[in-house]
Amino acid sequence: RLQAADAVQALAVPNDLCSIRTATVALADSDCSVRSTAFSTLKSICPPRGQCPEFLTELARLVGTHAEAEVRASALELVGQAEMFGGTQGINVAAAALQDPDESVASAGLAALRRLWQRGDPDAIRILA
Repeated sequence: RLQAADAVQALAVPNDLCSIRTATVALADSDCSVRSTAFSTLKSICPPRGQCPEFLTELARLVGTHAEAEVRASALELVGQAEMFGGTQGINVAAAALQDPDESVASAGLAALRRLWQRGDPDAIRILA
C-alpha cells in the first residue's frame, strides 16, 4: 500500500479531482506511512481556496467519522487550506471539531478556523463562546 501511495504522489496532478480523490482514500488508510504520504500529496495538489467543494465534503466526512485522531487533525489542516476565506462548510467542520475529545483534533480545528475567518468576523466570537 505504501508503494501505491508513493505512486499516487509521483503521478498526482495539481487541482485534478481524480488525483485528489485517490490521495484522500489513502489519507484514511490504516497504515500511518500511507497516511503521511497521502497528506503530503494532498497538501501539494490541493486546489486553490474554494475551488473543490467535493474535496471539502470528503474532508468533512473524515473529520466527523474517522477513528484515528491523526487523520481527523490532518483533514482539518487541509480544510483550512482548501476552503475559501469565510467559507461556511469549512468553518462548520472546524467549529464542530472544537468538541472533539482528542486535544490535537480540537487544536487543529482552532487552527483551521484562524485560517478561515476574516478579521472582524462577528460569528467568530459566537462560535468560540
